[in-house]
Amino acid sequence: MESIVIGICGGTGSGKTTLASRINKAFGSDAVMLSMDSYYKSNRDIPFEERVKINYDHPDSFDTDLLVEHLKKLKNGETIYHPVYDFTQYMRTDEVAETKSAKVIILRRTFELLQQRPSQTSRHQDIRRHRRRRANTEAYTSRRKREGQKPRIRRESVSCHGQADVRAFH
Repeated sequence: MESIVIGICGGTGSGKTTLASRINKAFGSDAVMLSMDSYYKSNRDIPFEERVKINYDHPDSFDTDLLVEHLKKLKNGETIYHPVYDFTQYMRTDEVAETKSAKVIILRRTFELLQQRPSQTSRHQDIRRHRRRRANTEAYTSRRKREGQKPRIRRESVSCHGQADVRAFH
């Protein structure tokens, strides 16, 4: 199975979860959603009073090696068992959650995408291009659904300042 990873990033309240849910719903059983929140470092060895002071928005607070390993397995069609994070205790639990591979892997909250922000000019061009593609895509999707076919996966990169960003990876 050939899978693609769709990474979604953006600031607080930018619509990452909403966008991820809509993409997930559009692809149904052909999609699986994974959140970087599951990959916070455990921090079991740090007292609670210190754990609450950690900047959990910093990339160093994530177990990136495990995340990359799991993404590779999902892309290879393998099932993964990712950590479950307890937000009340600021650490991982002893539990794991099963995630099966799918054609579309949706990854929410990706810091890596923020490292290569386009210039202001290209950002506006991206927004205009995205709006044209969205109108064309909506018409295309409606036609495919009327014909009883699933829409094909479309790869596209869009950066909208202050909104959730979407990038597709191979």
